[in-house]
Amino acid sequence: MLTRSLLMLLLVSLPARALAQDDCVEHAQHVSVDDAVRAYEEADFETASSLFDQLVLGADLSRADLVRVYATRALLRFGDSDAEGMQHDLTALASLEPDYELGPRAPPPVHAAFDAARNAPALDLDVVIEPTPLGVHVTARALGDRADIVRAVVVGARTRDGRFRESTDGTVTVTQPGEEIEYYARIVGPGGATLATLGSREAPQTRRVEPFRQQDDTLAIVLGASGAALAVAAIVVILVLVLGPSGTTEVTGPTFQIPSL
Repeated sequence: MLTRSLLMLLLVSLPARALAQDDCVEHAQHVSVDDAVRAYEEADFETASSLFDQLVLGADLSRADLVRVYATRALLRFGDSDAEGMQHDLTALASLEPDYELGPRAPPPVHAAFDAARNAPALDLDVVIEPTPLGVHVTARALGDRADIVRAVVVGARTRDGRFRESTDGTVTVTQPGEEIEYYARIVGPGGATLATLGSREAPQTRRVEPFRQQDDTLAIVLGASGAALAVAAIVVILVLVLGPSGTTEVTGPTFQIPSL
């Protein structure tokens, strides 16, 4: 009888537990930067630290959100005597917004560390386009990632009126024929934030690309080889004339012969 009672109690409590777990998951999915900043301002540092960690591991932050996360978490880490963590956040902040103003709430050591961090170049995006035998190769890369905050480099390209080919590793090859390439690229950082962009699917960048010509390379090789052969032949003739035996004007050999006068 007791066992049956315990079983009934467990069955009744299971839906409540499942609902509580769902509430926790839903709460985690709806954590905002405002919640984390508010917890910090209310001196609930443990909660603030946990919320900041959840935010950077998420996937719905904007660039402005990420800037607020780094700026506030740097102060939190300074208060926790986490110098390495503070330096990381300030370096990341300087990479994104070197002109950011920390304001009077930041103590002098934090201002000094940020001033030192923003002397280096900010995060930037570079795209290289070159024709190859397999098509037009488009490479996008992040520059100045001093805080290791780049999570992916998305690049897409196509010929005009073609279909975009996209990758998240920074490289893509367009195999459709065409002399004009449309492309875009963006850097994705913590929390899914877009850190830098160059064009977009809706408004791509355009660049004219000379098609790769294999025959040009072949012709250059042939001409180079022919020139080398002629040069060798000329040297042989000169050496024979200069170094040949005295009193004879005939060169023995299968190729050259100078008739006697």
